[in-house]
Amino acid sequence: MIDEFRTRSFELINDEYVVLANYGNISVDLNEYCLYKKAPGTIKNPSKPELLYRFDKYTLLPGQKVILGGTDYSGTGYLDYNGTASLADSNNVIILYNNYYDKGGIIVDSVTYGSVIFSDVEGSPLGILSKGVAYKRTNIPEVNDNSLDFSPFFPTLPTDLNADKLVISELLPSPATGEEWFELYNPTNLDVSMANLKICDAPTASRSRRCYPFAKDEKLTGNSYKIFPQSLTKITLNNTGDWLELYDTADNLLTDSGGDYGAADKGISLSLFGSEYRWTKALTPAATNVFTDTIELEVDTVPTAKTTSKSKVVTATKKTIAATTLPAPGQIQDAEADVKAANTTSAPVTASTIVAVVGRKQLGWGLIGLAILLVLGYICWYFRDYAKEIYDKIRHRDDSARF
Repeated sequence: MIDEFRTRSFELINDEYVVLANYGNISVDLNEYCLYKKAPGTIKNPSKPELLYRFDKYTLLPGQKVILGGTDYSGTGYLDYNGTASLADSNNVIILYNNYYDKGGIIVDSVTYGSVIFSDVEGSPLGILSKGVAYKRTNIPEVNDNSLDFSPFFPTLPTDLNADKLVISELLPSPATGEEWFELYNPTNLDVSMANLKICDAPTASRSRRCYPFAKDEKLTGNSYKIFPQSLTKITLNNTGDWLELYDTADNLLTDSGGDYGAADKGISLSLFGSEYRWTKALTPAATNVFTDTIELEVDTVPTAKTTSKSKVVTATKKTIAATTLPAPGQIQDAEADVKAANTTSAPVTASTIVAVVGRKQLGWGLIGLAILLVLGYICWYFRDYAKEIYDKIRHRDDSARF
């Protein structure tokens, strides 16, 4: 779908762009798609200016967006228009075809603005555009009426459309050697620009929030990690508790590191596994997170397991990433997997299971009781003949037995 657009905006000649969005649940290969602009009186003709005739091999995943910039577009764009093509400030229709329009392509979506009515218009056009105004889709799914599906707004400094998908994947607050660092991860298949983004730590009683604005040419390639050392960011992660937050220039929170992590032991990192942050002894800078801490279990009289080791769980308050929909920054291994399996599946009863459930004290009393029963059994067996003799005398009313 055409999700957002802005024309040359009269005096803002370098801010023209069009945004496409995939609101479906499957990936879309844009290889043969065509983005075309149409003025009054024009027809589909290869000689007329198109915005983008050939997307080449470009796949848009579910929930992702792609921005196409005009010739002099100053923001962060993935694709550029063909040549000097541009949108008029009035009386245009933007058309997205699923194939080259001169090869029988079918219209996938269109947006019309101005005072001229086109045969391609969906419902009513947007009307005459205002200076500096962009238009964004507000109805999803659409009602197939441009005047209702889109609303005007004044955009701020442009940020990457997929910046909100970035995650803070690992923090090292108290290194055993070297300096502190944190790691960002891009789980998408597209490069994400860091321009107009900043990352900040939590404010304390002694100092205000400290932020690091990313360079305008900073980017994070698709499905990759990147380390940011303390010497670069000047952000100090407190050993007694802290957290990080990623913002855009309008101070909109994009993601965080799960809130206050509390006391940090030396040489361990706080790493993201699925939607949870856990302390782990395995440091994995610029690589997939690995969980290696040992989980110990203590058992109360009620057989429920508690995590008592350093494997503290901190759930992200803003960003939750389901491992089934996006590549997770790491997978929990070893003891943690065993604990999850024990909580979700029924295991055969073994001696170790009994020991874990009953506990050491209960087992000790059980052994004492068993010993008493064995002694009583042996006494009964040892005096069995004498007891039988007494019993027989009582049956025959023997006077000596009565005595």
